[in-house]
Amino acid sequence: PPFRDDLPLHDMTGGNYWMPQAIQYLDTKDKLRLGGGLSNVQLAALDAGSLRAKQQLNLAASLTVDNNAHTVKVVNHTGHKLISGYPEGRRMWLRITWKNSAGTKLRTDGAYGPLFDGNGDAVMVQNPLNGQMVQVESILNLDDPNTKIYEAHYGIDQEWAAAIAGLYPNDLALSYDRYTGAVVHRISELASQPAGTQYETFHFVINNVVHKDNRIPPYGMDAETARLRNALPVPSDQYNGASGTYDYFDNVSLNPPQGASSATIELLYQPTSWEYIQFLALANNGSDPAQGGNAFLGMEGEYMLEAWLEKGMAAPHVMATATWGNVTQQCQSTTPTLDTATPGNAEVSLTWTPAPDDAGDGYNVYYDQAGKALSVADAGQASTYTDPGLTNGSEYCYKVTSYTTATADTPGCESAASNIICAI
Repeated sequence: PPFRDDLPLHDMTGGNYWMPQAIQYLDTKDKLRLGGGLSNVQLAALDAGSLRAKQQLNLAASLTVDNNAHTVKVVNHTGHKLISGYPEGRRMWLRITWKNSAGTKLRTDGAYGPLFDGNGDAVMVQNPLNGQMVQVESILNLDDPNTKIYEAHYGIDQEWAAAIAGLYPNDLALSYDRYTGAVVHRISELASQPAGTQYETFHFVINNVVHKDNRIPPYGMDAETARLRNALPVPSDQYNGASGTYDYFDNVSLNPPQGASSATIELLYQPTSWEYIQFLALANNGSDPAQGGNAFLGMEGEYMLEAWLEKGMAAPHVMATATWGNVTQQCQSTTPTLDTATPGNAEVSLTWTPAPDDAGDGYNVYYDQAGKALSVADAGQASTYTDPGLTNGSEYCYKVTSYTTATADTPGCESAASNIICAI
């Protein structure tokens, strides 16, 4: 057969760049229930998997802005819903920062950061590691009409709750207030509601209804096949569902505040939210079987909360960006040109040429794996790099970017990737 050089790489990386960090952290605390005592090779593989996950997210979607219609188009480039899988605490959303002609920020839709309740008090949680109180971070306003969040919410209906409520002598809590941690609903309450009532819950093992699913369908998803596979959007008429084949994109209307002349639009993804971690910590019953706990798994909620707090609270990743209006270009990094990749004995030597107007602070070298990037090194301001310790007879493909470090006035940024050159 003919040699094929256009086959995509389909690994099972997914988009969870935070979980490898959590696994490494829990291993250092001897709190992994399975697979502890990670070797240096395994730790390096987890780091590489985390980077691949971010690259997967970068390839998953694109944004296009129509300035005249005041809309942004979010396009799904994957072969599944965007976002994919059983969502649990993962979510994707648009963060839009509006500014006036003087560069003054007017409003941020989809703002993420330290969380405060309705009275302006910081939402705090105790770190199981050291007992210290920590302010948690989340999307600040989940109900903001200008904030578009892509997610799926699952739940239990009244009939099912009535059938299984007796299995839980402690009257199973279904949900908690994200500010106070107080129980919002219990299973006995739902069981006593009128038929057809549904309550959302993260108890995914016993969930039996899809309460909401506005994730963007993949290209070519038709309504009948989605119905047979129980994969319809909820409600099912989203994304032009009446046509028989769903749109693989979402046109989101923008609502500029008075005086806005520009906006930066970011598509963000978070693999593990505060609301999910809070649920795990509160819903687990501990390790004492006499108190309804489980000796082997009963502390997992507390362990996950600890890992979440210690490893950056699964801070969101920017998948794609776009601009609306008159935005001053802030990133000074431009794409370099990779000139040579010269093979040697168990090494490859690279040279590249900066773009003529490049004002960046340094260069990152990556392997290219069918469009995904795997970090090799930060080459600093040099325009050459030798990659050592390679396997003779194997092919290695490279690309280079330039980057600018963040300052007090401008965010850091990285250019697009250069051309790709391979060497054996």
